[in-house]
Amino acid sequence: MALLSSLPDIIKYWSFQNRDLRSSIGMAFLISTLVFTGARAFAYQIVPARQFTVEDGLSQISVRSIAQDQLGYLWLGTQTGVDRFDGQKFVNFAQSYNPTNGFSSTFIFDMKIHPQSGDLWIANMIGLDVVDAKNGQVSSYQLRAEQQGDIAQSIFFDVNGDVWVGSSKALYVKRGAKDFVAVSGTQGFVQDIGSTEDGHLVIATDSGILFVDALAGTITQRLLIDRNVTSVFVDNANKLRVGTFAGDLMTFDMSNWQQSDEPRLLDTQQVSSSSINDIIQTEDDAIWLGTNEGIFIVPNPEQSNLIKYNHNGQGSQLPSENYVYSLYETINGEIVYGTLDDGFFVVSPKTVLFRSQSYEAGKSAKSVHKNNNNLLLVTDEGLSTLNMQLEPLRTYHVQKDGVTIDTTNSLFNAFESKQSGDVWLGTRFGLGKLIDADYIDIVAFADTLIYSVSETQDGLILLGTAGKGLILWDPQSSEVIHTWPFEMATGFYLANDYIFVSTLRGLHLIDPKTLAFRSFFNEANNSASLSFDVVTWVSKHSSNSYFVGTQGAGLSILYLDDWDSQPRFERLFADTAFGQVSIGAVVEDAKQNYWVSTEDGIVHIDNTMTKLDMFDAYDGANITGYYVGAAARLDDGRIVFAGGEQLTYFYPEDVQKLAQMPSLAFSQIDIINREEVISKGQKAMPLSLLASEQIKQVSLGADDIMIRIELSALEFASPEKIRFSFRLIGFDERWQDLERGENALVFTNLDPGRYTLHVRSTDRYGQWNEEFKALQILVQAPWWQTPIAISVWLVALLLIAYASYKWRTYKLVKNAYRLEQTIELRTQALEQANKKLERLSTQDPLTLTYNRRGFYQVAERSFAEFQREQHLFSIIMLDIDLFKSLNDSYGHEVGDKVLVAIAEDLRLAVRTQDVIARWGGEEFLVLLPHTDKAEAVLVAEKLRAMIDSNSYIVNNITINLTITCGVACVDEKKSIDATIRQADTLLYQGKENGRNCVVSKLSKLHDA
Repeated sequence: MALLSSLPDIIKYWSFQNRDLRSSIGMAFLISTLVFTGARAFAYQIVPARQFTVEDGLSQISVRSIAQDQLGYLWLGTQTGVDRFDGQKFVNFAQSYNPTNGFSSTFIFDMKIHPQSGDLWIANMIGLDVVDAKNGQVSSYQLRAEQQGDIAQSIFFDVNGDVWVGSSKALYVKRGAKDFVAVSGTQGFVQDIGSTEDGHLVIATDSGILFVDALAGTITQRLLIDRNVTSVFVDNANKLRVGTFAGDLMTFDMSNWQQSDEPRLLDTQQVSSSSINDIIQTEDDAIWLGTNEGIFIVPNPEQSNLIKYNHNGQGSQLPSENYVYSLYETINGEIVYGTLDDGFFVVSPKTVLFRSQSYEAGKSAKSVHKNNNNLLLVTDEGLSTLNMQLEPLRTYHVQKDGVTIDTTNSLFNAFESKQSGDVWLGTRFGLGKLIDADYIDIVAFADTLIYSVSETQDGLILLGTAGKGLILWDPQSSEVIHTWPFEMATGFYLANDYIFVSTLRGLHLIDPKTLAFRSFFNEANNSASLSFDVVTWVSKHSSNSYFVGTQGAGLSILYLDDWDSQPRFERLFADTAFGQVSIGAVVEDAKQNYWVSTEDGIVHIDNTMTKLDMFDAYDGANITGYYVGAAARLDDGRIVFAGGEQLTYFYPEDVQKLAQMPSLAFSQIDIINREEVISKGQKAMPLSLLASEQIKQVSLGADDIMIRIELSALEFASPEKIRFSFRLIGFDERWQDLERGENALVFTNLDPGRYTLHVRSTDRYGQWNEEFKALQILVQAPWWQTPIAISVWLVALLLIAYASYKWRTYKLVKNAYRLEQTIELRTQALEQANKKLERLSTQDPLTLTYNRRGFYQVAERSFAEFQREQHLFSIIMLDIDLFKSLNDSYGHEVGDKVLVAIAEDLRLAVRTQDVIARWGGEEFLVLLPHTDKAEAVLVAEKLRAMIDSNSYIVNNITINLTITCGVACVDEKKSIDATIRQADTLLYQGKENGRNCVVSKLSKLHDA
């Protein structure tokens, strides 16, 4: 059968081409070698690795060293300093001339976290930098001043907490508060440091291995003096693993080692053609080797078998031989490895839930069918038989005129007749049959593409073809009994009285007695109809219901009581990602749970049909998806799915999701007031993250209008799968979920008081953590809500009333003066006409701001500057809220005066280079040159707050107004009109959200 993503390749052989069928993503699958777990033998498998490069925010592509602090953050040493990674965002810390908050050099060779103090030790080109875990301050050390070019290469902490540093010229030790001292006799390039069970240090140098007594600080033995040793590691079995520059892995027995004797050499393996740079042992005891040619693994440390890890997977065209500098295992068991020019990778060996059996590269396993004692497997090579241990027994090839022919992409489905025992095969060449258990011959329908084969209860053969419909064929007489006009059938289900046929143009139901049929299709206005016309699977669910799988529209249940009843299709989990996948097969396990193969992986549905678990390549599923109908359930309960170049198999009861919730942290907190942004997060105090204490409370002053909190869950293998939820006690106690990919909370204009923010996250499987993290938020009251301020307000009201009277008198006098001037002005009217016309062509006559024409003239100059020099500018579109009601209540004269007053306030509130224009009615535009969106949002919020706090007195009428603003930046839309339209759209979004707010594309500011 065809891989879900390969259906378009089949479609080209017949006329049905009016659907866009989804393609699967090509990525990695698994590597394998045999290990044993209990009574079951499984392949040692590692899921694909997640890569992080500069495109993801990493500062530089060469990652030489990796460490993890006590809070769980990853620290990555590169050639441009140190990057801190929380699973969501990278923050880079580089060289600084301030010796207390920056590093002495940016080229990092090694990093270690001190196990007792938590301090971060960094080896660089200059010497050593140490970040104090308590206060984040940086101190620097030089190994030996008189040794020019002595570069620190490796760092090690012994059981006493003493610091050992290997450099390009010697080995050094620092005991307590003393200075570094060179260990006598250790001249040479020290490349790695390890230790034995008895506390001896094992030093890898360019001239062999040194054994050093850690207490005495003396060399006790030398080994391999003619070898350039690049890495050393003593494993859990007390075996010394030694990596050399020549790519050899040497294993020594240290169990009975005495200082007077050399350790016994157990084994030497040629791993790669060049250096083994790092060695670690993982939680499952496997030995990982980082080399110049990639990752190699010794799955069982008691054996010498060696496998190479391809993080891109079998069949991938991407390079896999990365130059691996460093290996690190996180506290959650994830393996992180840094490379020379590919960034770093994260892989989680603990998440393997499914096993696989792979075949020869390029030979896809397209169909699997269980007969009495074996499995029939269709590959590009031919028809293979496998025993119940999934071991190949024999492969049968297709022959034509006695000659084996090339069958690549030409074999689809095998079927063994229950009545005759004959094995039939659907091929691109016609109907194949296994002859004399020796070869496959094309016995009928030559040159007809036969995609699917099945058998009726009376021994007739059903053939799904491309272009010739569904054929009912008698194998005894070789006669065609009947043909139905179905476009290519993808599968069959034989119910008690009917035959269901899934096709690429609907689902069909056949009465085998009368040969009549019914067809079910998608109906645009009928939610109870078939979800999509490309049907890939049909099987029984209950006595009167059936599973129906589709291409790109998930899985449905068809309810059908009898032949004449009205069908009703009900989509399962339609509002989830599962509702958009392509279905390969559905298999029921012994506990009536269902396992579904898809283009993206494997899905588990419980027997209540209410719980859904989706698994992908990071769990061991085949990332390239599975073939239509290629599934089997074995007698021992195993379920087998075929797809790509592998069979995936598993015992359903063994599929247990890893119960491990990621650590949650507030990675950055920004507080914004009316004048500036105050960062209280880790960007302002980055190195204090090494401390065990985290921010537990923040305080907002009366002038602070917004707080933005970034969240991080320390999941590194699949950070994109993490979701966050929050509730703000004191404001809204309901949990609210952030959209997938969002990790920031924004609160604006909170009322004075005390709030408690609760935040939680999911794990990689979407399960919510029952525990949450809390942050106290204290909002101080503004001065005008104090008793003294209230008294001042009463006095101010009286003064305002008096000022209103004086203002009215002033306006009457001013109007009289204007009447006197009218006659004189008219005598000058003709003389000023041309100047006035010119002015009016670019100026709004009421507010004396720019009109549209004038605005465009100025905006075009800013846009030209943006195109020439990439100087951003932003546009604020603001609208006076409920202005029509003001006009209706007080008249247009009052409204016009209000417009004039607001225009004047806007002019005074912005910079001299900013441009204000009346866009129409009560709408204004503000153009802010050299201003990005974040800065424009602050300006807009300042204008909004100003208007909100002002009172306008017109004709003895006190008027309080608010405005709504939409903010857009030219960088987003690349044209003036598009930017204005975007600002206008955001403005009206703000109107819909309740007015008196600022809305931008990235965030929304509103009254709390």
